[in-house]
Amino acid sequence: MGWDKRKAQKHQWRIPEKRLLLLGLFGGGLGGLLGMQLFRHKTREPKFKIIYSLGCFLMIFVLIYFF
Repeated sequence: MGWDKRKAQKHQWRIPEKRLLLLGLFGGGLGGLLGMQLFRHKTREPKFKIIYSLGCFLMIFVLIYFF
């Protein structure tokens, strides 16, 4: 989130939203939610909050089920 926010401020090439969402869903949900708040980036996008929350639940499920 911080890297994408910095690139947005400098009007440079950005990280595609699809890639950010996939990273959040498959292992980076908690980091994505924390990064959204820390860097104040993508906080108005409901799809990011939903997908990152699902990523957190998926990670918790995997940890509980497999360990």
